Amino acid sequence: MNKAASVYGKVLFDLALEAAIVEAVASDLDTLVKEINSNSRAQEILYHSKLPKTDKKNIFKKIAAGAPELLIHFLMLLIDKNRIEMLEEIASVYRLAVNNHLSILEGSVTSASVLEQSQLVKLNQLFSQKLGKKVCLSPKVDLSLIGGYRVSIAGQIYDNSIKLQLKEMTKELMNVNL
Repeated sequence: MNKAASVYGKVLFDLALEAAIVEAVASDLDTLVKEINSNSRAQEILYHSKLPKTDKKNIFKKIAAGAPELLIHFLMLLIDKNRIEMLEEIASVYRLAVNNHLSILEGSVTSASVLEQSQLVKLNQLFSQKLGKKVCLSPKVDLSLIGGYRVSIAGQIYDNSIKLQLKEMTKELMNVNL
C-alpha cells in the first residue's frame, strides 16, 4: 500500500467522521471508483493523460455530481496534488477505516452456482452471529466446488463445499485397511 494513499484515505475518513457523513462518502466513493474502473478510456483520461487539471476537475465534478461537497473538494485536492491516480488505493484505505469504525467484516462466499439474495442474507446473518460483528459477504462462483460454499473472512476460510467433503472422504477411504 502506498504510504501517501494511506494518509489521504485516513484524512478523508477523519473529515467525513467529523462531518457525520462517513457512509455517504463511502457509498459515493465506491460508486465513483467502480465507474472509472469499468471504463479503460476513462482511466486513461483521468489518471494518466496530460489533460489539464481544470479539465480533469470538470470531468470529476460531473461524474461525482450529487456527492457530498467534502468528497468533491477532496477529489479536487487530489487533482491539484497530482494524486488522483491513487484514488482506488485511497478508496480501499477509506473503506477499511469505515468498516473498522462500524465493526464490519468484509469477506467473500464462493459457491458452485449463483446464490439467491435470501441465501446470501442468511449466510451474512450466520457469520455475523458466529463472529460477533456485522459481516458483508460478496458472492463468487466456482463450478469446481460442485455444491455447498466456501467463506473467506479476515484471512479465515470456512469450507462447507462438496469438493472438500469428497476430498476428505477419499482420504479416509485410502486409509482403510482391508
